[in-house]
Amino acid sequence: MKNIITVLKKVPGFRSDNNIKKIIASVVYAFIGLILIFAFVPMPPPLAVENPKPSRFSENDIKGKTGMNKPVYLLINGEILAQSKAASNGEFSIRVINLAEGSHTLTVEACYDEKREKCISKLVTLIIDKTPPIEPELNILASETENEKITIEGTGESESIVKILINDNERSEVKASSDGTFKQEITLYEGQNTIRAVGYDLAGNNSKSSNTLTVNYIKPIVQGIQTETVKVTRVIDGDTIDVDINGTIKRVRYIGIDTPETVDPRTSVQCYGKEASNKNKDMVEGKEVRLEKDISEVDKYGRLLRYVWLGETLVNELLVKEGYALSSSYPPDIKYQERLVKAQEDARSNNKGLWGVCYVTPTVKPVTQSSFVPAVKPVTTVAPTSVSYIQPTAVPHTQPTNPPSAVSYSCSGPDLDCPDFPSHSAAQSFFDSCGFSASYDPMRLDGDNDGLACENN
Repeated sequence: MKNIITVLKKVPGFRSDNNIKKIIASVVYAFIGLILIFAFVPMPPPLAVENPKPSRFSENDIKGKTGMNKPVYLLINGEILAQSKAASNGEFSIRVINLAEGSHTLTVEACYDEKREKCISKLVTLIIDKTPPIEPELNILASETENEKITIEGTGESESIVKILINDNERSEVKASSDGTFKQEITLYEGQNTIRAVGYDLAGNNSKSSNTLTVNYIKPIVQGIQTETVKVTRVIDGDTIDVDINGTIKRVRYIGIDTPETVDPRTSVQCYGKEASNKNKDMVEGKEVRLEKDISEVDKYGRLLRYVWLGETLVNELLVKEGYALSSSYPPDIKYQERLVKAQEDARSNNKGLWGVCYVTPTVKPVTQSSFVPAVKPVTTVAPTSVSYIQPTAVPHTQPTNPPSAVSYSCSGPDLDCPDFPSHSAAQSFFDSCGFSASYDPMRLDGDNDGLACENN
């Protein structure tokens, strides 16, 4: 014992009679000792194994993570089925093949070296399921309904996923309970709906198709309003969308509003155009909306003319009220004319949206290549008494201190000809602001009835 104490007194840290220094030295030397033990004494590597999902295939990969470049083995009942080697980051994948259908308990083993010394192991369960689930059975429904949404009930395999298809389009999915029953609300298409279901299990097997039900949805007319529910597949710009109507994509132009252009090849992106397009996209893209018809079915470009409802919100009106669009109603489609005009008055008085950042005059819409300078178009067949056309010089995005001088034209006469206007833009502005169109052109400014006034100016 005296010899040990004598030796320790010769070791740095123990030479001092200060007990605190001796304690510190003891901790340091103990830490160094542990490092040496881990460095030179073999230790089992760490091991983490992903729990494999049920599979319908005979070949499957077991994945996990262990020490860098460590050998990994896959065993069943103590026999090695496969082996691999971890990558430099410790990740490994071992493929097991030719497993029969059923539940298999496998052992994943990671070792210090290929002599299988200092190993660590974990158990995993792999389920091979090649049997499709039983086909779902749907309950009988009424063959005709006025309810757009109905509830489907049925039975299938316990805890399987049941996908419900209408007219061969997947509309919904639901998980069956432990006793195989399921219930799901679905939205019908207008007209005939052919409904069936297919079951899927956790291994990815799918069942045969269920029995087929046919339900005819007759859209009710409420307070004289005929609407149809559709899904918005794409937003084109601030006032135009594509929708899916019974599997067919149709283009819809919002009635009664006009937003700055972003996609018209005849003009560059106009002031507040991107903002209007993004707002419309945030509101309706990918969602179900209701389309309401006024009088006209389509415009001259073949686009459906509709009011668009998102729940109880009239999207056309909201875009105007928040300053993303202007009221721009044309007879005979003027059902919500007063609401749209009122919405525009609110937006303008509060400098919302384009009213606060674009140079907007409330009586004219000159068309330029750089900005949107909109005007309120008349919404009845009675033309306004006069329209002021602002010469389209460089138009800033904020209200100028000294607006340019205006030239006054009268919508009610005297009769004007194309030479009376300095440019096509001026004529088009007058034409639009007076409510003229290809079918209503009292001054004959649109010679070829294409909606463009004095296009040769």
